[in-house]
Amino acid sequence: ELGHQCNHGSFSRHRWASDLLGAWLHTTLLMPYWSWQYSHAHHHKWPNHVHQGEGACPKVAGAGARDSAMDKFERALLAVGPEVWAVGHLLVVFLLGWWGYIFFGVSGAPAWGAAGSSLFFAPNGMFPANRPKRLLKQRVSLLLWFGWLAVLGAVAWVTSPALVGALYFAPYLVCNVWLIVLVLLQHTKEDL
Repeated sequence: ELGHQCNHGSFSRHRWASDLLGAWLHTTLLMPYWSWQYSHAHHHKWPNHVHQGEGACPKVAGAGARDSAMDKFERALLAVGPEVWAVGHLLVVFLLGWWGYIFFGVSGAPAWGAAGSSLFFAPNGMFPANRPKRLLKQRVSLLLWFGWLAVLGAVAWVTSPALVGALYFAPYLVCNVWLIVLVLLQHTKEDL
């Protein structure tokens, strides 16, 4: 939550302080800070909008990435039965949902078009080449992200990969599941 408040600039009256702490917190959670900052601001501007919404926005059949491999997989699960779909969907979302969002823009706005809204692979619809300042911040986010992965790799090298997995990645997976549950609870209606 503190990183989220830094993103909104509400941690400190000094934007640089919010950004410094926010970048550190987000990077250690393997979330590229400035990339997510823009994505999240867009999400607040267009919450749950069918075409402009970013993250957990309603699906539109046949619109952009909405007819993705995941959609086809879900239709196959649903053909087997609703219980199979429910379990399969939850497993995929809990284990891969966060990564799908940040890497491939899964659940991103159809308005970004075929270029998509990946927080990693840019230029794209969210981080176009004609917006150099936004694209630069996205690239700095990635440098920090890869730097943190290098730190984790170095710790795994001098200790053990199993130790890093147990002390970092296991709690990280729990954190990701918590974030996905929180997002789903905040962005769905009980009658959907």
